[in-house]
Amino acid sequence: MSVAGGPHWLLQGLQQRLSPAVGRSTLGAACVTAILLLTTCTMLYESVYRMGVYEAYVVAERTRVSIHVMCILAFLSLRWQLPGLCGTSGIIPAGNRIQEMRNLLSRGLELPRVSETMIRAEIITHAWMRGEKWPPALERKRDHVRLVDIFTTRLVMLCDIGLCSALAGIFLPFPLSSLSLAICWFAYWVLKRSCGTFLNLQWDQLLLECSALGCALSVPPLRLGAMWSLRMLLFKLVLSSGLCKVLSGCPKWSSLTAMDYHFWTQPLPTIIGYHLNRRLTPRLSRLMVWFTLFVQVFPVPWLLLLPYPLGAVGVWWIVLLMILIAFTGNYGFFNYLTCALALTVPLGGTRRDDPYRLSDIIAICYGLVVGLGVTQPLLYTLDPLHPACHWASSVGHYLRPMAVGSGYGLFARMTTFRMELNFEAEVSPGGPWREIVFKHKPVDPTNPPYFLPIGHMPRLDWRLWFVPLGLMRGAPMPTWVDTFIERMLRHEPCVVDGLLPRQSFDWVAVSRIRVVLWNYTFGNDGWARERLDTLYVASLGPRMGLVCRSPNSPEQPPTPSDSMSSSEEPLIVPLHES
Repeated sequence: MSVAGGPHWLLQGLQQRLSPAVGRSTLGAACVTAILLLTTCTMLYESVYRMGVYEAYVVAERTRVSIHVMCILAFLSLRWQLPGLCGTSGIIPAGNRIQEMRNLLSRGLELPRVSETMIRAEIITHAWMRGEKWPPALERKRDHVRLVDIFTTRLVMLCDIGLCSALAGIFLPFPLSSLSLAICWFAYWVLKRSCGTFLNLQWDQLLLECSALGCALSVPPLRLGAMWSLRMLLFKLVLSSGLCKVLSGCPKWSSLTAMDYHFWTQPLPTIIGYHLNRRLTPRLSRLMVWFTLFVQVFPVPWLLLLPYPLGAVGVWWIVLLMILIAFTGNYGFFNYLTCALALTVPLGGTRRDDPYRLSDIIAICYGLVVGLGVTQPLLYTLDPLHPACHWASSVGHYLRPMAVGSGYGLFARMTTFRMELNFEAEVSPGGPWREIVFKHKPVDPTNPPYFLPIGHMPRLDWRLWFVPLGLMRGAPMPTWVDTFIERMLRHEPCVVDGLLPRQSFDWVAVSRIRVVLWNYTFGNDGWARERLDTLYVASLGPRMGLVCRSPNSPEQPPTPSDSMSSSEEPLIVPLHES
């Protein structure tokens, strides 16, 4: 059977058998049962014959240190972006988050105790960032407090606390090492909820899960169980990423042509991805898709549930895939964090030489229970009616408030076009329009893709990649794009200096900004692009609020209602949402 036509029957068969509409299928139930049996048997085998006290300590410590390093990369990348993203004058100000949490508690909803505790902790943290001496009563209604710069300062300070805790945790012993990782988790959890859409990527959630589960790596009675919970997290991440491609019904994956589009449609490609796409042949493209499904669907993910040496073989295949992804695309710390999770799998064939202890039984029970809660989304995907799903749901009820037990699915449907949202500034009334350059997002077609610093994640550039995808599906323009334009027209330093590079014009001279949609593809020397449409033109109105007009509509004088209004909130009139 030819390579081109061989996988159709296999992928279509998997889609039919694993479809959520056929949850009672034998294949789905068999997969869930196999996960439970393989996990239990391998955990018992490794605890009895392989993982002694010293071996478990070595594996746990290298994993814990790796998670600390990932936290350092995440905090370093985020620190200088925070003021422009969610500071007082940022794109999505996070100062009102505290009032939302207070309103949530004041509704009298029956929340799990863990959820209520986490909400109260977030309220206390936001109150401290706002400069309040002590959090007031949660049920008491307060007037709106005008945000001041102290909020942005303490927002960055919270990031610094997480960064220092991650640095110190590398060298601290138990129990301080667990405490430092817990501080990292809490700081990133608050920042993620504060920044909203900018920290709503899957690897942000993955870092929270790793940090929460990694807190038990330094606890001797739970060390082996903590390693297995992280191992199950890796299994869920890899297999879910493969199943979503099979279950989505995307014709590009089923026909093995996904790689024809991947390298130039991904958010931030690299120069290696650029040259690889130029030399891509149909046969090589199909082999790449086969390799991806081989690593993410079968058999590599299932090797993670087996003891050494099969588990080590699965690890090396996954690490190889992560290296290839890192060479062809900029995905921040995602690739390195996945490799850090792979360190939980024993890579050597040592044999246990110390006696079995009661703490090993405790660790096994901990690993089985927490691992079941971690894999809950994956189990529901395979067979939602399996009894294990109900057990996992009970455990996940307590883990979800700690951001543990999320679902993953990368590139479920392959994008076949690349549209970019570019911004042009009018530097003088009636004068020329100049393109606003971004630090990493493609704007100038003569600039080829390049490598970003290790672990760096440009949040604004990444989020702007998603906006045209939503517009093509009929979604309205996100409101934060209007806020971003308003911040540029107001020359906010945290945005124009913190998130954007130096421009070829003076921001003070900018009177209007227009939003233009372009179609980008790889060219001979960098990018090739085609102008599609001018979406709208934005300027500051008489009340210093944002006014958006169609590019063909003439300038209109302000209406009396505009000039007589006394509201202090900026006016945003997005014609593209009306």
